[in-house]
Parts: sequence; structure tokens; C-alpha cells
Amino acid sequence: MDGDFIAVGKVDPVNAWQFERARIAPARWAKQAIALCVLLLACAPQGAETHRSLYETQKTFTLAARVVAQEGDKVTLEVEKPELYDTQSKLSLQLAQGVIDAVYLLVGRDAVIGGVNIRVLQLSGDRIVVDVAKGSPRLEIGQRLDIFPKKKNIAVKDFQVIRGRDPTVAQYVQEEVTTALVNSGQFSVLERAKIQSVIEELRLSQTGLVDPDQVKKVGALIGADIILTGTLAATGDTWTGNLRLIDTESGLIISAVNRSGRLQELAGEVYRDSGNLAGGFDDPKADLAGWLVGERLRGPLGTNGYQNVRLDLTGGANGSPGSLAMDFRLGNERIKKKKAIQAVIANLMKRDLYQFKGIEFYIKGSKEMTAVFVMTDQAEDQDEDEQWFSRIVVSPEWSKVSVDFNTLSINKGRAKRMKTDQVLDLQKIESISWRVVEKHNPPGAEGTLWIDEVQLY
Repeated sequence: MDGDFIAVGKVDPVNAWQFERARIAPARWAKQAIALCVLLLACAPQGAETHRSLYETQKTFTLAARVVAQEGDKVTLEVEKPELYDTQSKLSLQLAQGVIDAVYLLVGRDAVIGGVNIRVLQLSGDRIVVDVAKGSPRLEIGQRLDIFPKKKNIAVKDFQVIRGRDPTVAQYVQEEVTTALVNSGQFSVLERAKIQSVIEELRLSQTGLVDPDQVKKVGALIGADIILTGTLAATGDTWTGNLRLIDTESGLIISAVNRSGRLQELAGEVYRDSGNLAGGFDDPKADLAGWLVGERLRGPLGTNGYQNVRLDLTGGANGSPGSLAMDFRLGNERIKKKKAIQAVIANLMKRDLYQFKGIEFYIKGSKEMTAVFVMTDQAEDQDEDEQWFSRIVVSPEWSKVSVDFNTLSINKGRAKRMKTDQVLDLQKIESISWRVVEKHNPPGAEGTLWIDEVQLY
């Protein structure tokens, strides 16, 4: 990623603006993803409704375990690890599953099992050794119980391509890994702009982030439990990802994850959130599931371009405490000839929006400007996404905008070049975004765009 976003996926530039009325794809029953089944079985109480959003399941994530040995206060447990992503899926999801396998619990940290406070002493695969708090009820061999792991704060340092011609692969894989970790319900990803400034200040390199004292200092400054670094190397069409997980309490590398595969799906389905958007921005501690926040330079912003997506807690629409703001400056020249200059507020969580008819939100700008609401779907049997959108006239006052999905237009020229089906498939939504584009705004244009109270209907 060019800048310091914290979520994943692609934000494709808009290369042409030719509008055509959308045709909504007929309703199709989607197969439930293996990841969804596992996650819901782990999280939902007996008899609970199983069609829940991932955002809801994050609040009650549990792991099933069984006591297999006991010696004094030390207990060995066999844990049903959270296998959320198919190991035959694309590389980014393999890497995310590897991270989850490695740190579903942190050695030396506290957790709760069956209502008993414990400290994790050792973790090896699906076996963990824990120290039970003094005075707690005795755990019996064969006893089954639930573990309630604490959410871990993870700082994701920029991945790097060390072999291969396309350096943007690092951005793509990093964003996908990050979103998969957020979707797992086990991680809170820290603000990337803050991470970068601290790491740069301490002069910690991609391959040199292993000095225990420096790592502890970084962890204390940014509030991270884990720092994740990664490199990618290409061999033909296959990419190999090497990730390292560093515990900020000890300052040591606690695990390395190595996976190889293609960038696109090899098999299986990707989990898609079928719930509503987390589109209120009033709490600085809220999980911004799928939202890209932080600074970005160059890239689609053009030469001398800049953007920073941030929580603005000075006030939102209808008197609410906060909103999501994007400070931007469009570059004065394209970096790539065919890549239109644009600044973007985006949510990159993959979604199944079959049950919804449209989206509504409040929007305002620091001055009058034209913005574009864009929604992308994954075309059948295509690597490229389709782009569906609607233009919005933005004023300095908050205004409510409702966009029916059946009124969205398509970038027809791009769709023809990519040979996509030009049918909006609400079950395969890849991203939702708000863009300030050079077609409607002159080079060097700058200002701030705000959105708030985003929800589907």
C-alpha cells in the first residue's frame, strides 16, 4: 500500500465515466462459506439465530477446549483452533489463517476458561499449558469448557516485495491479510499512520525489527500486543509470503508464518458479511471493520497528491459526536497514464447485500464539490471487479443521500475492456467507497470530505 491504510482489498481507479443503467442479477442462493460455519458455531449460543453479521460475532468469540492433563496448578488443554479460512484459498487468506493459528492465545498473557482465570504458559499447535489462578475450582481430566481469548492489538508494518516485478502485490496482500484478521474477531488493528511514525522515528527496518528493547518501546508507544511484518517473493505465478510475529512484551519473535500460493482464489468461497455497515463514527475505540484509515501519498492521488482518512470527533451529522473525514489534495499529474487521479474513502469488507435495496448516508465537504459513490462487485469468472456508481453534489452543510442499488450506473467502457457481464451481483460486493475524482475536480484541488451515519436499507 502506498500509504498507511489499515484494511484490505483493491480500490481500482476510475478510467472512464460512461454511465449505463444497472441490471440487478436474479436472486441466487449462495453457498455458506466454511469460514462462516466455523465462526458461527464457535460464537453463537444454543438456539441462537445463525444469520448474524461478523461485527456481532466479534463480541462473543470463544474457543472450545478439553482438559487432557493436570499437574498442580498447571493444566494442559487441547483446543479446537479457529480454522476460519480454507487452507486451499488464496495466499492472503492462507497467511491470515497462519497468523491466527500462531497467536490465538499469547504466551504470558491472561485469559478466561470456564469462568476460571488462567495465564498461558506454553502454546504448541492445538495444545496449551496454562497456570490456573489460586483458589479457582479444580479442572478435571476430560472436562470440556470454553476459552474466552482477549482481543489482541496488532500493528501491521508495511509488507515488502523482495523478489518480483510488481511491488504493489505487497499492498494488496497486506490489505487482504489485515481485513481477514479484523474479520476473525480476534484482533484490533492499530492506526497505521501512528505505527509508521513511531517505527520511522526509531529507525526500525523491515528486516531489523528484532531488537527486543526497541520492540518493547514501539509496543508501549502504540499500545500493540503484536507487531506483524512480512515479505513476499515471486516464482513464476506463485508467490511466497513470509510473516513474522513479534511479541511486544518480550520483544522476541514468537512465530513465523510461511505460505505459498496464487493471489487469487485457488478453491473455496470467501466469507462475506451479510449484516449492515458499522457506519457510525462516534467512538474512538470502535472497530472500524473494513474502513481504510490513515495517510496515503502518491499512487492514484497523482504527483504531490495526499489524503488522510481519520475519525473526526468534533461533531457529526444530526448532532452526533463524530464522523469519518478525508483531508485530501489531488496531484497535478498522473503517475500512471491510465490511472485517474482520485482520493478515496473506502470500506473493503467483502459483502453479500442480497437482502438490501440501497444505501443511505450523510455527507458534506469543506466547500462545494462533486464526489462519486462507487460500489464494486466481483464479476463471474473474472479477476477484475466491476464499478457501479452515482455522482453526488456535496455542499458545506450535512445532507442526507439515498442511493437505490437499481439506479447505479456502470463504467461501461472499462467493463467492455475487461469483458465482464455488466450485471450487478449484490451477493459479491467487493468494496464501497466515496471518491473525489479528477474528472470533476481540477488538479491540485484540496479540501475535506466527511461522511456519517452510513447504513444499508
